[in-house]
Amino acid sequence: MKGLYARCVNASKYMLQKQEVAPHFHGATYATHYYVHHDQYFYKVPDNVTNAEASSVNCALSQVYCAIDKAGVKPGDTVLIQGAGGLGLNACAVAKEHGATVIIVDGVASRLEMAKRFGADHMINLSDGATDTFDKVVARVKELTNGLGADVGIEVAGIPIAFAQGPYLLRTGAKYMVMGNISMGRKIEVDPAFIVHKCIEIIGVAGYEPSYLYKALQFLERNVNKYPFNELIDATFSLEEVPTAIEKSLNREVTRASIVVNA
Repeated sequence: MKGLYARCVNASKYMLQKQEVAPHFHGATYATHYYVHHDQYFYKVPDNVTNAEASSVNCALSQVYCAIDKAGVKPGDTVLIQGAGGLGLNACAVAKEHGATVIIVDGVASRLEMAKRFGADHMINLSDGATDTFDKVVARVKELTNGLGADVGIEVAGIPIAFAQGPYLLRTGAKYMVMGNISMGRKIEVDPAFIVHKCIEIIGVAGYEPSYLYKALQFLERNVNKYPFNELIDATFSLEEVPTAIEKSLNREVTRASIVVNA
């Protein structure tokens, strides 16, 4: 990949400058074979982990593991997760294994039921009459946290309104890890003074060091039978059905779609 390391003084090996400059096609899923270049990383999938279970390690599990690690989640903390998709479900399991109490917010009942199986302690359904307005959601979170708010917030809903609302669900001095809003150009009004007075630290997480792939695989090896990782891929489509897979994913009819190319 051409470009200079943006953080070479800190020995960072990811997040290069000018990533749009070719050639940068060393990690895409377009080839049947790969050449492992110097200073690249690869890790063996544990024997007790299937390919399907390992498929979400790169991105979903590694990314939330990185975020939770950087947030410093510890036993006794309360972690609030916005969004019960693939990232959110993985975040539930990782936060739970860090000893946290996990609250998750979503508007689809079936996704919240899956979140419970992934370790969530409290599910807040945006479609439920008891929590169908944001004021009600704030009140419920305060009720669950002795009036304080969560210690750590994780945004994986992918919509700007979630980012604007997130800080109001957190305690003073909390950390807010933002991962879901990856589409450029979508804007929302926020009140910066609220964030300042609450001393909330906002951290964007779009990439992670290679070591988190290894940590995620170790996590999966330890917990693959504790949480239903084998059910994360809940729909399989052929290459010709990609448009349908995208549509169903956007409509939240599936959590993780698998595309299988027939030989």
